[in-house]
Amino acid sequence: MDRRFLSQHRLPAEQEIACLPSENEIWSARIAHQAHHAAQFGTVITGSVTTDMAKVRQRKRDMVNREIELDLHNYKTSGAELIMGSGRFVASKTLEERLNDGGTRVLAGDQVFLKGGQVVSRRKGSIRR
Repeated sequence: MDRRFLSQHRLPAEQEIACLPSENEIWSARIAHQAHHAAQFGTVITGSVTTDMAKVRQRKRDMVNREIELDLHNYKTSGAELIMGSGRFVASKTLEERLNDGGTRVLAGDQVFLKGGQVVSRRKGSIRR
């Protein structure tokens, strides 16, 4: 059985929009909060406490890149082919792929399984999934 995964983005984008990047930033804010209130717990910090947002962003980017590399490794070791692009059905059990790097491919099979991802968009302060 051939296994192929088609994704429009470099990988499923959940690493970049889901809870992990947010938790990374929340954790940094928690550390800053604790440092500012350290004296309440008997810890004295001399000098000012600041947050280097460039380092916070880099820590988040490094974490996202590690997750993407892990996903790529898992795809490679699973035997599934990772196809970057978008697709549409052109006939029964036949999918035409528009590849991110140009060109198209047609895949056909006896069985086709779809995993509908989620689209997150902001509308009037709410998130629609």
